[in-house]
Amino acid sequence: MTGDFELTQPLSNQLLGELIKKIRKTNNLTQASFGKLLEPSVTQSTIARWEKGEQKPDEVHFPKLAFLLNLSVEELSELIKKPSADIKGLNVENKTLTHNKRHLALLKKGAKAWNKWREKNHDVIPQLSGISLTDMNLEGYDLDNANLAGCYGTLTSLYRASLIEANLEKAEFKESSFREANLTKANLKNLVASDTSFNRAIFREANLSKASIQYSDFVEANLENSYLQGINLNKINFSRAILSKVHLSNSKLSSINFREANLNEASLEKAILSNCFVYGVSFLGTNFAGIKQNNIYVSASGSEGIPINDISLAPIICLQRHNSTLIKKFFRIYQMEEEAVNLANVLIDKYSEYSHTYGFQVYNNIEEKDEEIPYYEIRKNNNDLFVRVIPNYKKRRFLTSEEAEPRIILTITGDLLESNLNSKDIELLKKMVQFEEKNQQERVNLATPMIVKMLDFMESDKLVSPKYTLIRTEQEIILQSNSEAQIELMRVKPVEDKWQIVNSSLSKNNCKDIQIAVEELKNSSTEIT
Repeated sequence: MTGDFELTQPLSNQLLGELIKKIRKTNNLTQASFGKLLEPSVTQSTIARWEKGEQKPDEVHFPKLAFLLNLSVEELSELIKKPSADIKGLNVENKTLTHNKRHLALLKKGAKAWNKWREKNHDVIPQLSGISLTDMNLEGYDLDNANLAGCYGTLTSLYRASLIEANLEKAEFKESSFREANLTKANLKNLVASDTSFNRAIFREANLSKASIQYSDFVEANLENSYLQGINLNKINFSRAILSKVHLSNSKLSSINFREANLNEASLEKAILSNCFVYGVSFLGTNFAGIKQNNIYVSASGSEGIPINDISLAPIICLQRHNSTLIKKFFRIYQMEEEAVNLANVLIDKYSEYSHTYGFQVYNNIEEKDEEIPYYEIRKNNNDLFVRVIPNYKKRRFLTSEEAEPRIILTITGDLLESNLNSKDIELLKKMVQFEEKNQQERVNLATPMIVKMLDFMESDKLVSPKYTLIRTEQEIILQSNSEAQIELMRVKPVEDKWQIVNSSLSKNNCKDIQIAVEELKNSSTEIT
């Protein structure tokens, strides 16, 4: 017999590897699951080496491989010896739909005996595909990694059963119960189910693509990050279910109750929805691209009231219909945010210090003498914005003082805007804009003529001093500090005999420095004369 299994040529190893991969793919098995299917079982890394042709299988596995290929052992041996064997036309069937009679007999002995056997033989994959589970009570059974593909059952109870990574592809269930069962990462592709309870079941990262389910309940079930592409659902109750990050693209959803469900970051791309109920649902970050919808209801009583035509607005419309006071408050906050952003941008874009070196802008009103106005600090880096306030800046060092506690009132990070605003903040921001308009214009009117005079005197468009750099272009006068950060303190342009501010953050000290520089220039010219 040894001669029948002789595989001396590398080409033979490679061909056998391709055959093994074809068997595994046809039976919808991972390398790890396929390894456990063999007796004795082998590891995932061993299967990987077989498929790459790096290692040949032990002879003990040939009968199983031949069976899965619908060949005799001798036929398999002859096939892989052929130098140019064509395996593309080889008819490989899904043989995992053939159950193991011993495994089925153990299953029927009850949960205690079954679970004890599983505990002792955790490397063995139960081969239960294609069996009838009708009227069977499998409550609390350990069916992790079990092959139940093509099984079927009516009045089957899998209450609190563990089906982690189990294979239930093409399984069919009627009037059955999966309540509180754990189907994490289970394969439920092409599942057919009706009148079945999946309440509080766990389907995290499970695959239910192209399944067909009707008249069933998923109340408080967890389907986070599960795959439901192309699924067909009719009259399903998803009340309070977790559907965050679920993949529902190209699905058909008819008469679905999503009451208080969580669909945050879910994908409903190109899904078709009709007669769905979405009262209290959460849609944060949900993808609705290409969705088709008809008769979407936001009433707490199901299909009562006028349906809406845009499911993405369901949470807001629901709030508007059922709590108009709260929605008005929400829009007032939204308006305050818009106003605060506009005012903050005026202060930061027009009256801030801009660093050419680091590319950020900073505004603060530390020079403001009005006791009614607290200390405000605004920072901007690219499109990110940060606004904080210290109610009493003089007491900022006394950490125990509530008056000195900093309060962040607005941040924008990427596309995310967050705020903690009140009407007083808006009033104070307006007051600061008015103050800076008047204050900076006065300082610009004082400083700019002196800068022009110095540039004219030096007959130059650029003057560098120890503290500042003065620049004149055809349209603008620019003043910047010579610090490491190269802060731009002023940029103005002449408009109708006036200096129009592009941006300015001149302080009193800046103006004094310029005055001193003019005096020094005058004195030096007098001495030279």
